[in-house]
Amino acid sequence: PHCYVKSTFELSNFTPNTEYQNTWLNDFIIVFGDKGLVALIYWTLSLFAEQIRAKYDMFPFLEVTGEAGAGKSLLIEFLWLLVGRSSYEGINPTTSTRVGRARTLAQVSNLPVVFIEGDINDPNSPNHKQKAFSFEELKSLFNGRSPRVKAVKDHTNITDDEPFKGSVVISQNQKVSGSEAILSRLVYLNFDRSQHNAQSREAASRLSRLSIEQVSGYLFHVLKNERLIMDVVDQTFQSNRDHIMALPSIKMERIGSTHGLMLSGLQALSEILPITDNTKQKVVNFIDQIAIERERDLISDHPAIDQFWDVYEYFESLAQGNQSYRFNHSPNADEIAIHLNEFFPHAKLNHQALEDIKLIKTIIKTSVRHPFIAVKTVRSPIASKSMHCYVFKK
Repeated sequence: PHCYVKSTFELSNFTPNTEYQNTWLNDFIIVFGDKGLVALIYWTLSLFAEQIRAKYDMFPFLEVTGEAGAGKSLLIEFLWLLVGRSSYEGINPTTSTRVGRARTLAQVSNLPVVFIEGDINDPNSPNHKQKAFSFEELKSLFNGRSPRVKAVKDHTNITDDEPFKGSVVISQNQKVSGSEAILSRLVYLNFDRSQHNAQSREAASRLSRLSIEQVSGYLFHVLKNERLIMDVVDQTFQSNRDHIMALPSIKMERIGSTHGLMLSGLQALSEILPITDNTKQKVVNFIDQIAIERERDLISDHPAIDQFWDVYEYFESLAQGNQSYRFNHSPNADEIAIHLNEFFPHAKLNHQALEDIKLIKTIIKTSVRHPFIAVKTVRSPIASKSMHCYVFKK
């Protein structure tokens, strides 16, 4: 009474049905397999992102990559259909402004925000906005902190830092490369066309023909089972995190928490969907596998960086007999200083394959084999002059 609220915001194409029908799960598993079920687990847990953050002070991000035609778009669009949003996939962060991204992130709670085609490391994609976006700016969202602090239009020093209340899904062709901080927050799924066959194509055709009225009752089916789902997550999270941490070579606690949560989500999902024990065990094994691979990613270089250092070390082996192959301009014995604009033409001249220089400049700072120090001017003992170099610890 006496309280009137008007919202001018409209969530486009959001028309969930209240009647639940499960005519899609078998086809979904045929088309997307274990990876698709992990994506479904994440999407379902996203409907309780606020509750999970309140208990565990974190909610992971989901990264979906794969070659063209692998089924990423079909997967994301179908997951949106399950919660009542049609004809929508996500936003492209490289063609949006920082303000636009912040507003998109603030629009919803307990729903995913999907970033599509944000390949900031792809040398073939448009570059006019790429320098304005980095996946590193998403780190604070893991704990539900504000995506952007803004001033309130008045004469005080009050700021508006509304917390983030949803989840983040990244869908693109190339794998995200970045710091340990951002990579450890990601649950990573890579799709390819190797499992495509006549049966999966028929199942995919049936999925694509399903209407929003037929599948969007899933949203209410999940929400009505909130207490059951959250109880299962609460009861199993600690043991599942310990299970992940006991896997070979897993040392980072954050990987234990993020992938342990996926295991708890699987157990909760099995309570409300007819998932067989055999399928469930296969998904458990798959989650264990991607946790181990994520840990390995954190202690190894991006393939393009490995390739770069292999070429450098090949030139170093030739430099002992020919000074023209020397590219370390550092005067210090424990450092490597490389002038990239000199190094790349020599690599091409000697038929050594390297990724695009724009990509290397973006990701070389994450180097593990030779840790990055700085981009600075050094006095080269080779050229006897000052040169602008990327400097690394030997």
